[in-house]
Amino acid sequence: MSLSFLDTVHIGIHADGVVLTRMQPFFKGRILERTVEAVPQGVADLASGGPVLDLLAERLKDSRWHGAMTRILVSNVLVRYAVIPAGSQLLEAEDEVALARLKFQQVHGGALADWEVRLGGLLSGKDQVAAAFERVWLDRLRAILGAARLRVRSIEPLLMRAFNRSRGRIKGSSFWFAHAEPDLLMLARVQDGNWVSLTGTQLQSPLARVLPAQVREARLLEGGSDSPRRIYLCAHGLDCDGIDPGADIELVDVAKSRLLRYTTAECSLGLALGG
Repeated sequence: MSLSFLDTVHIGIHADGVVLTRMQPFFKGRILERTVEAVPQGVADLASGGPVLDLLAERLKDSRWHGAMTRILVSNVLVRYAVIPAGSQLLEAEDEVALARLKFQQVHGGALADWEVRLGGLLSGKDQVAAAFERVWLDRLRAILGAARLRVRSIEPLLMRAFNRSRGRIKGSSFWFAHAEPDLLMLARVQDGNWVSLTGTQLQSPLARVLPAQVREARLLEGGSDSPRRIYLCAHGLDCDGIDPGADIELVDVAKSRLLRYTTAECSLGLALGG
């Protein structure tokens, strides 16, 4: 295959496997190559992300994937999240990033330099969600991509991509947003445009059972009568039948939207993950 930096290689990184899709920008994004690869059974410590990078490095030795732009989506299993409160004294973007990095250090340990942080709304004046990658893991990922002559356009946490691509269907400023992968449910509450809470729960039972239970628990813990009455759910490829969030809550399935065309559609393994 001739190498072309007009092509884009979409890479979905999960705890237990990768999805690689090479696409041309013409003909409405024609797929040239596609592969789904799982980490061999019996490999320990999947949650560290090390085994999946070993797998990615091996697969990217194949020249079919070389010489292109690349967009990376990273499973929520391999990302750390936190809600960062607004600060009236934060005047520079660097100050807000430093505050977020300090919070991740307090929660997860290590040194400040151990975390590379992404914020959803720099200097927005509102509470916001932040995502963090372990810098050692991210540096190794970049080195693997560089060895394959892949130019990085973006490295995005799946939750953030799913939320951004769902905004066109979200109404109002107060709502729940749920994102589900085969082994992990992320549930966020947004109130008056502020990110109030964000939790992650392993899906050891069907989504139809876990999601309503998590919403009930969150409502009890937060204890307000102004709890949002609508849940936006993105659970591409999962069974959403029979989900009953409660008589006073409307469930909106945003995974059916075309806005998510290149999100989970291109980067879902369809295998049980080991967040």
